[in-house]
Amino acid sequence: MSWTRPFDTPIILDDGSKLVTLQDAGLYVTNLPAAKQKEPHWQTAAGELLSAAERGGILMLAEIAIRQALAHGKPKPPGGTAEKGREEIQDRPMKDAFDPWWEWARKPLDSPLTIPASIHNPIMALPEDDRQDRQKVNEAVRQYDGR
Repeated sequence: MSWTRPFDTPIILDDGSKLVTLQDAGLYVTNLPAAKQKEPHWQTAAGELLSAAERGGILMLAEIAIRQALAHGKPKPPGGTAEKGREEIQDRPMKDAFDPWWEWARKPLDSPLTIPASIHNPIMALPEDDRQDRQKVNEAVRQYDGR
């Protein structure tokens, strides 16, 4: 694996700069003040970055950990609830099954979030490691015939 692996979607920082690769995110974390680096959310992010870059870990987990660490302690944006956001997502035509799948797979246990069987069934038929691969997930959903 490599520190040059890019995130699926660059992470845009408050100052407008972007974290495009694991290396960008790693440098960002190492340039934080030492006290901030010791905070649990930054420790988690650093661990996921190391795992993805040096041990073949899951790139998406590193991206999520960085995004969560960056958002830690910030107020949620105004303008709606999580449920409203889910409705908006469900109203859009589906072009990619991976994102709703990943959101559902990582939801809190008490979340009411659901996904259609046409996404759930073909993905659950994949080997566990393949369920984390955007291309394999989308292909499985495209080929699913409902049987």
